[in-house]
Amino acid sequence: MARAYVALTYVYGYMLDLGIAPPEKILPKHREAAERAMALDPNDGETHLAMGSAYAFNGEPERAMAEFTKPEQLAPNNADVLILIAWYLPSFGESQKAVGLADRAVLLNPLHPDWYKQGSRTSTSLEGSSRSLQDTPGRSRSRLHWTRRSKRCPGLTSESRRRHPKRPLK
Repeated sequence: MARAYVALTYVYGYMLDLGIAPPEKILPKHREAAERAMALDPNDGETHLAMGSAYAFNGEPERAMAEFTKPEQLAPNNADVLILIAWYLPSFGESQKAVGLADRAVLLNPLHPDWYKQGSRTSTSLEGSSRSLQDTPGRSRSRLHWTRRSKRCPGLTSESRRRHPKRPLK
């Protein structure tokens, strides 16, 4: 049952990312789903990822970072969870850690789906490039994604904007 609430947090996250609904309507639902997932299974790495996501979208970086460290301990070989954490870390000034997680996710899942590349671009857009996905061509849709996301949920990327003001899209 906890995974159902985790899936719901992903849906709410996509709704926020894509601007499908106003944040004031979705943010409380997103957080409630994450809290329910945590209550049902606090020993699942993915529930901590969901809770960290809720904190991140609500502009609570310290709490988000605390939650993002737990899945690494509880699910160290879950490549999907690691790459999803990597997507959030650059927003909190943790680009190097994001690159490490993205590399680890690719090593764990060498036949990774294409969406890993988007996560890798997000995690590497602020510093360097990931060795494992350097061959990812094209314009960084992730950079555009984060620029749009910052306008909808300003708490999520305020640290990133402070550290890297007005960097152009590649």
